[in-house]
Amino acid sequence: MGVDVVMETIKQYSNKRIKDVHLLDGGCGTGNYSKALIQHGICKITMVDASQGMLDKAIHKLSRYIESGVVEDVKQSKLPELPFPDTKLDVVLFSLVLHHLESDNGNFKQLQSAVNNASNVLVDNGLLLIIAQTHTDLCNNWYCKLNPNITRNYCQRFAPEEVYERYFKAAGLKLLQSIKIRGQLMADHFRSDGPLDASWRNCDSFWTVASNDDMRAVEEKIKELKDDNMLEQWIQDNDRTSEDGCITLFVCKK
Repeated sequence: MGVDVVMETIKQYSNKRIKDVHLLDGGCGTGNYSKALIQHGICKITMVDASQGMLDKAIHKLSRYIESGVVEDVKQSKLPELPFPDTKLDVVLFSLVLHHLESDNGNFKQLQSAVNNASNVLVDNGLLLIIAQTHTDLCNNWYCKLNPNITRNYCQRFAPEEVYERYFKAAGLKLLQSIKIRGQLMADHFRSDGPLDASWRNCDSFWTVASNDDMRAVEEKIKELKDDNMLEQWIQDNDRTSEDGCITLFVCKK
């Protein structure tokens, strides 16, 4: 999601032509986003992830780009570390990955390290692009209003926007834009019985913090709304992802 926005942002703010940009996909997973970026014009990309299993899938998926040299390097490394002491990159991208770092009771020191390390591997005037969910983004999802306890616990994993801004400044980065990307992360985002289906919940780590008591409260809320023939309307009234966004793109320049 947001690949077109990322590409337009690079074109707008990078000092290089797209074909000359060397981009690092930090926390690349199975390579879906890297592949999409290549298909949109990125000609030189490096990929990093903590999971060798994920990287094996990425290597298989992008094998022809590896053979052609478009994918310059694929490394196993756990964020916030970026093992490139001798490489300078034009763009560092973290896409929906930084909330997996330890939040350290709200101190977000690993997030700070990730920002610092990204700044260190960037060329002068290089770009740091972070796609993340902020507290506001999370609360735009209708299902986050089913049980405030789940939402409160889940939000502890996510740094507020002001924390990002403080870390950018400390790392010598200038925040150029915070772009709200509208839409939904899941194709069946509006499925009214989704929270009752484990396979649906497994697509969103939001539900991993829910206790059995939390889930019983969710089931009761959905049943109550459904019995009153209000569920569908309640979802529409309480979802703001199309209007106010579901993720934020932070655009920073060194």
